[in-house]
Amino acid sequence: SLEIRAGERFVLRGGYGINIPLPESWDSQLVAGLGLKGFVRGDSVISTSILTLPSLFDNLGLDTLTGSPFELTTGIGIDIGVRYEWRNLLAAALTVDNVYSPTAVSTYSSLQAFLDSSETVSDPNYTALPQEISVGVAYTPSLGRVDRILQDLTLLLDYSDIFDFWLDPGGSENIVLKFGFGLEFTLLEVLSIRTGFADGLLAAGLGVDLTFVQLNAAMYGTELSSEPGLRPEYNLVVGLEFGG
Repeated sequence: SLEIRAGERFVLRGGYGINIPLPESWDSQLVAGLGLKGFVRGDSVISTSILTLPSLFDNLGLDTLTGSPFELTTGIGIDIGVRYEWRNLLAAALTVDNVYSPTAVSTYSSLQAFLDSSETVSDPNYTALPQEISVGVAYTPSLGRVDRILQDLTLLLDYSDIFDFWLDPGGSENIVLKFGFGLEFTLLEVLSIRTGFADGLLAAGLGVDLTFVQLNAAMYGTELSSEPGLRPEYNLVVGLEFGG
């Protein structure tokens, strides 16, 4: 059997961070942060078998989506994180997404039934999103005389969702997809060059700083499956930022 989902999500986030005082002799900084979020998600779910798949695509339209079962997910959540930096040289961070994120999932017979405020097919299902614990390190070496030409050289390594095999066995990914590696540096304080690997795929980017305008472009891959190389897709993002 196959399942097709068409959904939309709305998320509202807010947070607060504080600097934790450390002895001056340590030449270090420790920052802790707390994030709060609220979210609403709606999914139209179309279920079919392989044998009836051709007829589904022949008749696929807006009526198919509005007439299929509809799931409404609402919830709130708490995220936390800490970051330690030593001598502007080495930094390490730990984040925990969904420390506690209770959700309620209500199922309606169709999207139209939801819009008409009809009764749900079943009582709401209350659950909590699995925690996502990630760590990362960044190394910014001193470049000496080369600093006139090349600035802000940074090496980055992270490992995301460390314990998904334990906290969310059904949604766990291959360990290769969890590692990310990146390299970033700036030439002549104007051109930023970025490259690395994430989701087992190449990522690259460029940035141009013209003081009042910053232009950034990035190309990165996303693995849609839980195994490397099965369903990769590439994305291109361009951003323009104005500032004084």
